[in-house]
Amino acid sequence: MGELLTYVGDSERGLSLATRAKEINPNHPGWFWYADYFHAYQRRRDYREALNSIVKANLPGHWGMHVGIAAAAGQLGDDETASKAVRDLLKLRPEFSSTIYAELKKWFRTELREHLIDGLRKAGLEIAEDGATRRSGDEATTFSSPGSFSRPSIVVLPFVNRSPDADNEYFSDGLTEEIISDLSVIKALRVISRNSSMTFKGTSKDTLSIAKELSVTHVVSGSVRKVADDLRINAELIEVASDTPLWSEKFSGTVANVFGFQEEISQKIVNALQLRLTDAETEVLTERPIDNAAAYDCYMRARHEIFLFTAEGLDRAQKLVDSGLSLIGENPLLLATRGLVSWYYLNFSIRPDVQYLNEADAYATKALEQDPKNWVGVFLRGLVAAKRGDIEITLRDLRTAHEQRPGDSMVVNELIRHLTSAGQELTESARPVYVESLRLDPLHPLNWAQAAWRHFNAGRLEESMKAARRILQLTDRG
Repeated sequence: MGELLTYVGDSERGLSLATRAKEINPNHPGWFWYADYFHAYQRRRDYREALNSIVKANLPGHWGMHVGIAAAAGQLGDDETASKAVRDLLKLRPEFSSTIYAELKKWFRTELREHLIDGLRKAGLEIAEDGATRRSGDEATTFSSPGSFSRPSIVVLPFVNRSPDADNEYFSDGLTEEIISDLSVIKALRVISRNSSMTFKGTSKDTLSIAKELSVTHVVSGSVRKVADDLRINAELIEVASDTPLWSEKFSGTVANVFGFQEEISQKIVNALQLRLTDAETEVLTERPIDNAAAYDCYMRARHEIFLFTAEGLDRAQKLVDSGLSLIGENPLLLATRGLVSWYYLNFSIRPDVQYLNEADAYATKALEQDPKNWVGVFLRGLVAAKRGDIEITLRDLRTAHEQRPGDSMVVNELIRHLTSAGQELTESARPVYVESLRLDPLHPLNWAQAAWRHFNAGRLEESMKAARRILQLTDRG
């Protein structure tokens, strides 16, 4: 809010809000300094102060930082700094000279816009007098609908908890999430993510209606009954076109058998869909990152608590992960999960102390020392880097985690968030991530907000409005 107020001329109030935001969150994103920059550049005409402020943002992957440096350095007559900023800008946005009017018009009032353009011209950026051009509309409908797809697609609906103890719901939810996670690594299969799947928990909608809403070809449903250590699981795979089960089975045993049951369910689904897996995909389906039933139970309970996103839930998750670690020692997945708890404490400002960032960093390091390929550890390391303003490491690690778990909504959402923060949302390498986010998680309002933002930045206002209307539909406000 503070930054936007500086764009429209209320820089005093904008700077005040931005300053307060930095006080509340000392580990704030770099772009919090933009309000300071625009206040100094436009209101005070103190270009040296403006340059110092924009450099503090430390967002080398964000085109806005390079615009700010170039304009301030241009006004100061600092040719070396200005020229480098222009070169860095054009590496990120090669078309910027021709789209600058349209780009800046979306954000800034006329006086600030012309003042920035004046600084950029002095920095050496060649800008036509009537430079407004619209970006091509090659993605005009990319984000408007999940559409139809040639590859098979599936939603794993939340397994129903049939246990006498309602508290065992963590187990049925956990099994659902693990099956989704297993299947999501298969590139030949589109798997609806946890976020969208869990919206149907307790729903009265029939299977075909859900399948139509999600544009999927297959649906998995099931139930779990857990009494002490006894475990019974029912699972069924339905082909939507014929409304018939392709496979169904009942599994009975003990909690210690959950690893085998989970693996068998995923493999039976793969076989029924006649999918051919790569060696890497097969490895994920058969791996057991926590090969101890009691420790795995702690992990599943902890994940359930984490997803409550509350202080109390995180406190319980911390104790559960610590209990799991006490049972089996340092395990990469448990260590990384423990680090995520610390990161969430900080990220949600539940405990806004840098010690929790340091804790998250330490747990990520320990996890990756034991298993350099542990995707949760890599993901966590990227989140820590983001808090410390190192966007290059952030994007590197989030991309790596995404390659390992392409269907994980948590990874996809964070990757998109940081691509946007870095100003890279319109790059060719970012495009598939944004497209896939709506295919995998079509019922998550945040994904539609990101789509609306990206359309807006590309000048596709009609498509942006469609995405915005979808947000209102999903949140029952429009």
